[in-house]
Amino acid sequence: MNLTNISNIILDFIKLSIKRKLFVIDTFTKYKKSVIIKNKYTYAFIDLQTTRSNFDIIAYLAYLKTLEIVNKKKINIVILPDNDPKHVKLSYHKENYQDDFFMKLRHNNITLKSLKLIENFEPNIFIMSNRQEAEEIYSLPKNKKTPKNISRYGSVQPENYYKELIKIYNKKKIVAKVVAQESYIELVKQYLKKKKIENRKIITITLRNSSYRKFRNANTSAWQKVYNYFSKKGYYLIIINDFEDSCFDINPNKKLNTYNYANLDIDTRLALYELAYLNISTGLGSGLLLQFSKYCKFIDFCIYTQESAKMTKQLAGYDISKSEQFPWYNKFQKFIGVKNHNAKNIIKEINLFIQKINKK
Repeated sequence: MNLTNISNIILDFIKLSIKRKLFVIDTFTKYKKSVIIKNKYTYAFIDLQTTRSNFDIIAYLAYLKTLEIVNKKKINIVILPDNDPKHVKLSYHKENYQDDFFMKLRHNNITLKSLKLIENFEPNIFIMSNRQEAEEIYSLPKNKKTPKNISRYGSVQPENYYKELIKIYNKKKIVAKVVAQESYIELVKQYLKKKKIENRKIITITLRNSSYRKFRNANTSAWQKVYNYFSKKGYYLIIINDFEDSCFDINPNKKLNTYNYANLDIDTRLALYELAYLNISTGLGSGLLLQFSKYCKFIDFCIYTQESAKMTKQLAGYDISKSEQFPWYNKFQKFIGVKNHNAKNIIKEINLFIQKINKK
């Protein structure tokens, strides 16, 4: 990696760090000024106390940017803190840990980092020190805020916005997309060059291994067969481990290629996904980086039960059991609902998909 590229990456990191500190220092002043000219903006809320801080935030942010495009009105994002357990129920933990540190990790590594992932989305962002500071926004007319029924002690549920996105897309053929930042694209290019695989056809496999809803976890033995099969065909396979494992430096796939930094850093992961020949997901939340991606080629094999399929249909508006697709997918993006991960069936689907890629 040359000095110029290193400098650009470091500079981007410093800028992001400074911006976050400045949010705390001057956000309230800017926020007050924006309230004076309320009609110029739509106000959207991210509530760190009631959100699960998972990748549903991608759908919510895509919805906000899509609204900005359709309504031609700039979005202001108001971030509510997680410091009022007396009046507002705390978000539950996805992982089976007693401490709240894991949720705070999710706030930082998923929710806040996702703010930079939507293409051409540069909202004003106001981080509140307490919920009362947003009082003037709660009282705005419903058409000036989202969610429309937000209140001081209400919650924001991003998964509600899948259905809204589908409605808008079906009517206007517009949806905001996720795009990797150039500095991270360059970082991954340099990584591939150092590994001497920059000219190889890379297939990533992102494996779910969560303590939450374990029935959805990847069948490791099946995916080992898939890995071996495509490695022998000349592809370079990279395993992306589950976020939960990576936090504790647990690598259940030690003998397989992996990219440790992409396991934890979603900017790097998205850049790797964009540069890969093909990406395979196994029903993880991070698969939403692919499902809302502008450039990534992917297949998502998501395990479902009758109960989980019914819940997804109610919340997100599509039927996993019927492998229903989001309408904005391109021809190199595919979702497949499965009852289990069967290596033979997976290999067949991937080979058919590769044939389609090679015909383009």
